Amino acid sequence: MPDSAEAPEHFDLGGSALALRRHGTGQPAVVFISGRGDSSRVWDAVVDRLQVSATAITYDRPGCGESADLPTTVVPAPRPSSWSAGQLADLLTVAGVTGPLVLVGHSLGGQIADAFATRLPDRVAGLVLVDSVDPELNLETEPPHPVIDDAEDSRPGRGWQWDVAGSAREFRETQPSTLPPTVVVASAIWRWFRAKRPEWYRPFTLVEVDQRWQRAQLHYANRWHGALVVAHDAGHRVHEEAPVLVAAAVDAVVAATKSGTALRLDEDLLRCLGGSVRPTSGAG
Repeated sequence: MPDSAEAPEHFDLGGSALALRRHGTGQPAVVFISGRGDSSRVWDAVVDRLQVSATAITYDRPGCGESADLPTTVVPAPRPSSWSAGQLADLLTVAGVTGPLVLVGHSLGGQIADAFATRLPDRVAGLVLVDSVDPELNLETEPPHPVIDDAEDSRPGRGWQWDVAGSAREFRETQPSTLPPTVVVASAIWRWFRAKRPEWYRPFTLVEVDQRWQRAQLHYANRWHGALVVAHDAGHRVHEEAPVLVAAAVDAVVAATKSGTALRLDEDLLRCLGGSVRPTSGAG
């Protein structure tokens, strides 16, 4: 799918002009949600490799990429992932993106996609969760990190203040009411040995972090009764290190939504692309 939109559109939401790009044409709309602080351009390699006919939507959260800062009246208050999911829902409405959506979220974006799908199930036709954040990990480190600045790496203090504690509580207290076709794509086992800031996760060793992160991916797969695909070699940034693998997962979910049939993964193809399907207790 070639990138058909060089310049983003901007839409005003609550005093912030949010940037949104449309790529390709067709239904459903596939909405890509970036990880903490990332520009939407991190999805370019995945979007370019999609084989199905669909409209890919990428966007930037406030204070990130090509979106404006949050108003100063909003920034100081920490808000959970459901707030960011609601902002995305409003952005799509204002932009005229209609019909059931396939949501693709990486890391923190995966938690936002989960919050969106549990609260607005009628708007979600499928999910691809790419190495989604462990909801509790940042609360159990020493010191804990109950609030994290989404825009810390780009425009500190100008973006969403992610309420980690509130998001974790929401995650625990909600369950999906519908089960759309879902694929969870996890980073490689042992990838945490490449962590750039191991001190952030103390007192956990990198072995312990790796094990609980993989359990979190399994939890997401079981929560949504989805398939779990583990990358052979890609680290946390699976969408950049193994974009063809992620694109294949998106293609499979989109194909299932178009046909109205059960999700089907070509395991031989996925192995060739650097991943393997792993068993879960909840996959149909």
